[in-house]
Amino acid sequence: MSMQASYIAAAGTEAERKYTVFVVDDSADDRARALKELGKSPQVYNVHCFGNGDALMEHFAAHAFYNTPVMRSMPLLILL
Repeated sequence: MSMQASYIAAAGTEAERKYTVFVVDDSADDRARALKELGKSPQVYNVHCFGNGDALMEHFAAHAFYNTPVMRSMPLLILL
């Protein structure tokens, strides 16, 4: 079994999984477009948009994303 297959087996089927996506883009139009397109996916649970990397890092610090238990709920995709 490949590494990807074993990960999917451990985490449930692909159809059952929901993802949080963080979008970092300085263009409000691009953020809106990404939010709209990602919102169409049944596998996307939540989308957070940030205007720059500093705002993303501030969000991580404010919500204790550096705490080990919280790291388990980190987004699986960050678009820059």
